[in-house]
Amino acid sequence: MEQIEQRWISGFWRRLGALFIDSLILGLLGFLLGLVFESTFVEMGQWGRIVGFVISVAYFGLMNSALFNGQTLGKKLLKIRVVDASNNSISLIKSLIRYVILGTPFFLNALQFTGDNSPTFLIYPIYIIVFGGLLAIPYLYCFNTMTRQSLHDLIVGSYVVNADAKKQETGAVWKGHPYIVGLLLLISASIPFVYGTLQKDVAFEELITAEDLQTARLSLMENPAVRDAFIKVIGFTGFNEAGESERSNFLSAGVFLRSDETADEAMAKDFAKIVLSTYPEAEQNSQIRLLMTYGYDIGIFSRWHNRQYSFSKQALE
Repeated sequence: MEQIEQRWISGFWRRLGALFIDSLILGLLGFLLGLVFESTFVEMGQWGRIVGFVISVAYFGLMNSALFNGQTLGKKLLKIRVVDASNNSISLIKSLIRYVILGTPFFLNALQFTGDNSPTFLIYPIYIIVFGGLLAIPYLYCFNTMTRQSLHDLIVGSYVVNADAKKQETGAVWKGHPYIVGLLLLISASIPFVYGTLQKDVAFEELITAEDLQTARLSLMENPAVRDAFIKVIGFTGFNEAGESERSNFLSAGVFLRSDETADEAMAKDFAKIVLSTYPEAEQNSQIRLLMTYGYDIGIFSRWHNRQYSFSKQALE
């Protein structure tokens, strides 16, 4: 009986399975680190994701290189490996660059770069990196069926192949893929502009100022139990019983706690009173919503406790 030769390029599901296994391994490591360094990770806030990023770069960068035959633990279990066009394992430098390209959009995705001190011009390249990467990488992974190379593979010239298969000639990448990737990057760059245009409301801007919001936020953060805080006024237009258009607003605030006291309603009420007393327009809102949050996110593992409270003006007086 004629034996069918195994395809050199690894299939979609085998690569996905290997990534799932590796993610479980890193998640377990993150869980164990959280047991020891929970308070440190809580204090790091959103920048705790750097911890997971460094660990992931080390794990994937080292193991996908020639040092470990191009195989992470997940790839080894599913018998696939990372190689170059000559079917040789790639160098450590290439492997590190490969993962940085792959991992950066995913780890940056949850970070906030819209603070008062963030230069506006930085928003556009950040959106290109984050959303462009989040769109382009899965697109190429799914639709570049000829070589199954995604953005990180194409840049460093790597392939993910079946470990036991012999090298085979692959077809060329479809010429339309670069244009589609370029379009995805362009769409990503336009997101801040489009979002800002949709959110613009002159009447609403007259109701609040950035200074008012910052004053209320800093007042919340004066409490030693609070690591960080946010506050915003959310407006929406509805219709009253007479069918007339009516503008409604509510104040939404949140605090990130240094210890797990999210169930303390009395504390939540005190925070809501602070907002009410320091934010002049708050009394014009029908209610104040406060989110109490405790936890951390290091990218490879996260643990959160949240509880939301809603107070009327009368309940706070």
